[in-house]
Amino acid sequence: MVADSGDSYRAIVRSILFGFGAGQVEEAESVATAEVMLRTKALDFLVVSYDLSGGGGISLLKTIRADKEHPRRSIPIVVSMSAARRMDVASARDAGANFIIAKPISPKSLFDRLSWIAHHPRPYWDSESYYGPDRRFRPPSGSGGPGRRASDNPGAMESQLFEES
Repeated sequence: MVADSGDSYRAIVRSILFGFGAGQVEEAESVATAEVMLRTKALDFLVVSYDLSGGGGISLLKTIRADKEHPRRSIPIVVSMSAARRMDVASARDAGANFIIAKPISPKSLFDRLSWIAHHPRPYWDSESYYGPDRRFRPPSGSGGPGRRASDNPGAMESQLFEES
């Protein structure tokens, strides 16, 4: 599903997803519409705009992740934003976003994020203040440099996060 206030932006993302082979792409222009669709339709993932009308994409994200009875609580969510300011990125991450992507979205960048979600899923954490993917995100290649502490085991984090089930 694509949730964005702009008709043309939803059309662009829908076209990109159809280009990837999606059979059906649901669209929502507001938080209220997205909430109804998330509860009533079978959806694989959500691309939501940070500034979605009706309260913003982050409020929608928080609603989904905080509700223990929500049917799509663990749905992968990509937050798109026009101005990826550090505090906005942190807000999306802390609300439970799987990825943040800058607008305008290119087919390559969206494909890379969706591919990453499909092939390298992060474990979900559930605590009093957070539900969502593990925020300790590191690409499998690592930095290639030594850890900061003498006890750091290079590659240990990657092997734990990207262990195949």
